[in-house]
Amino acid sequence: MCYNHSGENMKKIIISILAILLLTGCQTQEKELKQYTKRTLTAGFDTEIVLIGYAYSEEEFDGYFQLLREDFLHYNEIFDHFKDYEGVNNIKTINDQAGIMPVEVDPDIIELIEFTQNYDEFNDQKFDMTLGAVLEIWHAYREAGMLNNQEDLPGKVPSITLLEEAKELTGYDLLEINKEDSTVFLTKEGASLDLGAIAKGWVTEQVAVTLEEAGLTHGAINAGGNVRTINGKPDGPWRIGVARPSTLNPSSVDTITLDGSISMVTSGDYQRFYTDENGTIYHHLVDPVTLMPSNYHRSVTIITKDSGLADLFSTIFYLHDYQSGLELLERFNEAYLESQIGVVWVIDGDQEAPSDDFVHIDDNEFQIAVSENIQKYSRVFNP
Repeated sequence: MCYNHSGENMKKIIISILAILLLTGCQTQEKELKQYTKRTLTAGFDTEIVLIGYAYSEEEFDGYFQLLREDFLHYNEIFDHFKDYEGVNNIKTINDQAGIMPVEVDPDIIELIEFTQNYDEFNDQKFDMTLGAVLEIWHAYREAGMLNNQEDLPGKVPSITLLEEAKELTGYDLLEINKEDSTVFLTKEGASLDLGAIAKGWVTEQVAVTLEEAGLTHGAINAGGNVRTINGKPDGPWRIGVARPSTLNPSSVDTITLDGSISMVTSGDYQRFYTDENGTIYHHLVDPVTLMPSNYHRSVTIITKDSGLADLFSTIFYLHDYQSGLELLERFNEAYLESQIGVVWVIDGDQEAPSDDFVHIDDNEFQIAVSENIQKYSRVFNP
């Protein structure tokens, strides 16, 4: 085989050890669940990953954390579209072989591709996993622009002609999947997959399920702002902050009360961005239709059960204006009664609000709107 399953045996060993520790802890009546927290910057996805968990001992919690770290590292390798890894065929491998040959991949890659395709009806052309050729251009300009901004110089903006030429290398008709052979093939040279808008959320969901199966009964994963809880806390619900759209002030503009196993993911313009000579912000969330970053909101937060779903739709809703987002929300929630989505929109305080649904907060620095179905969980709308 061309992909690496070396992490699977390690996972089974860790789960077996955790089962023994959990059984021992449960049989020791004088012991109680205690909260532990551990974080790492070396588990991939270019972000800090934090696990908060309740366990009978630090040894038991460390087992859960090791399991989390091993899983994130494994998934980082197969979904990476920038780096090669020995013995691993990943997204970069698929892109490198575009127009040449099908690539045998880990079945998780195909599972994630199919997961996104399940929601094509609600995509509204705001997410395209084959947009890689366009996003590569924006990535190069953004990296150069961020370096220029550090020296108080403006960044440059790619021409629409250049972006439109790259768009000729996109489209689902270029993507061929063979589940029987576990292969993925981009049929046109220069075509490129980019699953960055969903991979981290989908992986966070898989890791959370693995931890639940290993015995973690109360916990929360925070993968660079992708939050997934595992049940409530032993003494009540989780309270998760909606990040302020600012790199200078990492506080919250709202707090959402979450009970049970729930996910919360935010997309915004305040990370990975640069400005041009006019002070216009160019961030990483690019509309597949206009080929330009959207500027309707400062951030959009999605709250729903599945972290992969939350990650995907945080991008989709961010690229919708407010009114079309409300229409999408109604359509989706009518179709998926068991996977209801809640939304938090944040815009600047001096921006003309698209609806009376927005209220000013923080001395009018920002305005916030919360979909009706989750207002009762919002500190702003339910103080």
